[in-house]
Amino acid sequence: MITRRAQGREFRLRPCDKTNAIIRYVVAVIRERTGIELLCLVALSNHWHLCVSDPEGRICEFTRDCHSFIARAVNAAHGDFENLWSTEQTSHLTCAEPSDMIAKIAYSMANPVEARLVAHGKSWPGVRAAWPAKPRVVRRPENFFRSEEDGGIWPETAILEFSRPPGYKDKSDEELAGMIQTAIERREEYFRQKARREGKSFLGRRRVLEQSHRYRAAHMPALPHSGPARRRLRHIHCPPRAAAGPATIRR
Repeated sequence: MITRRAQGREFRLRPCDKTNAIIRYVVAVIRERTGIELLCLVALSNHWHLCVSDPEGRICEFTRDCHSFIARAVNAAHGDFENLWSTEQTSHLTCAEPSDMIAKIAYSMANPVEARLVAHGKSWPGVRAAWPAKPRVVRRPENFFRSEEDGGIWPETAILEFSRPPGYKDKSDEELAGMIQTAIERREEYFRQKARREGKSFLGRRRVLEQSHRYRAAHMPALPHSGPARRRLRHIHCPPRAAAGPATIRR
């Protein structure tokens, strides 16, 4: 399981059509190049989780290239020049047992609910998918990735494909998919009940999309249930930071 946060916990990966398309495309291309088997992919506003299997021992190459090109493409899309990713070391967790991987997939897929962003994971407007999701053809986003015809290395389309988690050879695809879905639903329901017990509410899909990508989770106050205090959330911004010079990389 791979986890990395955005610099300063800012919402630099906040869902939008451009950011979602960049994440899907980069992961799809780099997965094809490195032979990584993608089991689960979830991008929240200020961090992301990937559950993968690495049969060819190329996980370092995969994470390096995904982080590098997602950062540059998202920065270009939003007119930013600063670090997108935190300088903290990327978290890599190795699952010793097949059941550990199922647990990590459930953790990742239920993360939008645990963070009280949406009440149901399927409502998350960002990238969120896991096996047995069907393969998806993703097109090359405009204005950053150079095509092979223009001297670049980026194909017009790529396939975002998820692989069956290892282990469970005694289970059919239908049985294993049911196990994963049950684990996700149980975890989501736990956090819905926890929110009710604590009198907390969920931000909701619409307000997630209204947030600035310069918001920071640490600066967001407890979410009011309703009224003027809730409406004022859209006006809370982080202090601006000094811009850094643009980096160059072959794309």
